[in-house]
Amino acid sequence: MNRIYKDNIYLFSCITILSIGLIYLTQNYLLTSEIYYQSLHEQLSINQIDRILETQTRYEFLGYSFMLLINLIKYLIITLISSGWYIFMGI
Repeated sequence: MNRIYKDNIYLFSCITILSIGLIYLTQNYLLTSEIYYQSLHEQLSINQIDRILETQTRYEFLGYSFMLLINLIKYLIITLISSGWYIFMGI
């Protein structure tokens, strides 16, 4: 493997790990259960809020899995557009 390929994989891995870390911090430290109870207690019952929080923790791993997939698709589209632009412009 050449150096550019290794650098790109390293950069993709760093961005993905940073994104997953930010999701984790947001879900566990910014959007705590107390925030949900305080903001939703007038519209929903305690049981409904509990079910929302249970569902959130049950499917929490999907957010991490989709972040990898979303980053991969996003950077693939950017690469295809920039490659097409370079080919079109003859650079």
